Amino acid sequence: MKRTGIVLLIGIVLGLALAGFAAAQDKPKDQAVDLKILPPAVLKAFKAAYPNAVIRGASKEVENGVTQYEVESVDGKLNRDLLYLADGKVIEIEESIDPGNLPAPVKQTLAKEYPGATVLKAEILTKDGVKAYELSLELKGKKKGVTIDPQGKVVK
Repeated sequence: MKRTGIVLLIGIVLGLALAGFAAAQDKPKDQAVDLKILPPAVLKAFKAAYPNAVIRGASKEVENGVTQYEVESVDGKLNRDLLYLADGKVIEIEESIDPGNLPAPVKQTLAKEYPGATVLKAEILTKDGVKAYELSLELKGKKKGVTIDPQGKVVK
C-alpha cells in the first residue's frame, strides 16, 4: 500500500511539473519585454522615431566586433525590426510590406526570374540609406530567400 501511494505521488508531481513546463512554452506574445538590455540612447531614439510602436523583443548581438541592439516592434499592423548602435544610431531597418505593394520593377523581376513563385513574406530593408526588398518565396515546394533592389536587380 505504501509503495502504491509513493508511485501515485511521484506520478502527480511529474504530471504537475510537465504541465508547468508546457505552460511556460506557451508564452503569450503580450508578455513584457525586458528593456534593460537596451542602452538608454537606443530606447530614446526608438521612442522618438516610433512613438506609437510596441516593442515585442530586444536583443544584443556582436557582429564583426561591433555591439548592436535589435528592437523588434509592431506599429499598428506594421512589423518593424531595427538594429542600433549603443549611441542610438540606426544602422538597419526591416519593415514588413504587403507583397501586392511591391514596386513594379520588383514584381517584374519576380515574374521573370522566379515564375510561379509565391511570396510568403516581404520586407523593405534599409541599410546605409539604401533600400532593397527581402523576399521569402515558395517555388516548386521549396523555400528560397531573395533580395531585389528597387530597380528590379537581384542583389542576392
